[in-house]
Amino acid sequence: MQAIIHNIEPFDAAKGTLISFTWHGNQIFKVRCLIKTNKEGDTVYDTTLDVPADDDTDPIYDSTVNTMQSTFLIPANSGLENNGYYACFITVVDI
Repeated sequence: MQAIIHNIEPFDAAKGTLISFTWHGNQIFKVRCLIKTNKEGDTVYDTTLDVPADDDTDPIYDSTVNTMQSTFLIPANSGLENNGYYACFITVVDI
């Protein structure tokens, strides 16, 4: 299965935004969001960065946001800058 991200309108990076996506599969359990700069491919936002390096758990599974909805909140001041271009990736962990 693949999450299909809906168009993301320009937003103020200082305020954050809500990313919506379509998911056709089993019930959503957790969601991971990865955002990279469009040109260089540098990671600017990744929910897995919150996991300590010495943690023995699976970083993709354990650092995703618990949600059962097909949305993901990009918080305010999350590393993105206004007037920048980014590529967004959503990973869904289903039930």
